[in-house]
Amino acid sequence: MTTIYLKGEGGGLSDWGYKSRDEMIIQIREHAQWEKDKAEKILSAKDEDFIVEQHLNVHTRKNIVRI
Repeated sequence: MTTIYLKGEGGGLSDWGYKSRDEMIIQIREHAQWEKDKAEKILSAKDEDFIVEQHLNVHTRKNIVRI
């Protein structure tokens, strides 16, 4: 495994195998851009664009109710 993280920050990113420093920096920046794009979509969405559901269980959801 190869892990990369930013000094002073938790989390980070891991990948299988021995990767180079450059490969991992590219990978974490691509992942951060994906997260930023997703966050911008969420922050700019209207309240009515969200679907909120209540349900039992995590993997096999049951008794789903939209609210």
